[in-house]
Amino acid sequence: MINQYSGLKTSPSRFPRLAILIVFVVFLAGCDSQGDNDDDGTPPQILSADIFSLQVDLFRQGATKGSGSKLNFAAAAFRVWPVSLVLSAHTIIPVAVTAAALNDTPEFVDGAWEWTATVPVQQSSIDFTLIGAASGSTVDWRMEISGTDPVSGVTYDSFVLYTAQTTVGEQGGSWKLYYELEGVRTNVLDATFDVTDDDTKSLTYSVPVTFPDTGGDSVLFDTDGNAKHFLWQQVNLSRSHEVEWDAATKEGSIVSTTFNSGDKGCWDTNLDDIECK
Repeated sequence: MINQYSGLKTSPSRFPRLAILIVFVVFLAGCDSQGDNDDDGTPPQILSADIFSLQVDLFRQGATKGSGSKLNFAAAAFRVWPVSLVLSAHTIIPVAVTAAALNDTPEFVDGAWEWTATVPVQQSSIDFTLIGAASGSTVDWRMEISGTDPVSGVTYDSFVLYTAQTTVGEQGGSWKLYYELEGVRTNVLDATFDVTDDDTKSLTYSVPVTFPDTGGDSVLFDTDGNAKHFLWQQVNLSRSHEVEWDAATKEGSIVSTTFNSGDKGCWDTNLDDIECK
């Protein structure tokens, strides 16, 4: 489905290890630089894995095949669910990574806090070190990974998987994800996030502009209590797909340049098509 739209294009040929390692990035943060910081005895806050979940389970079920009354919901599921699977792949792994980091007691080393742990990945294991260095009102992070066994054909040794920056005392910031592609460490995905509380947050993934075809494409996910908002923008194809829904009532709507001539389509609590108000 993703390739049909030529959207984020995270197929094995273009991003051979994205589905395996992406899960590390949206739940912990890291950055290249460390400042000469003083230890005040309090490590910076690690972001929870729950903060970055896309919460799109409503579209897991899809719509009943052959049911013409659920076309609007089916069109929304066709756009939301496949993209969210790519971005939230292998959720069991980030949960394990987050739990391991949160359960570790950090050490203050050379002006920065360090968390270390080992997590299973496929039939291998990954050793990681999360480094956080506070500087003024921000925290710079860096996630390094190593392993003696290859993961999806690649063996990592002190590989900087991602860098990030967060604001002290707040759960907002940005990160950049890197992979080894054809022997070169390459920035493959960026994100910004803003979190008010457990029920109010915003996360935007974007493909770096350096990538052909899909560069600049993005996925925005907003949640405010039960109100959810998903916006997938395909820049080079001049396409956008916007879906809104209520997680409690299941009511929702879709506006897509590739569905219903671009007109808004709505569904009710039974996922049946209705006239939009």
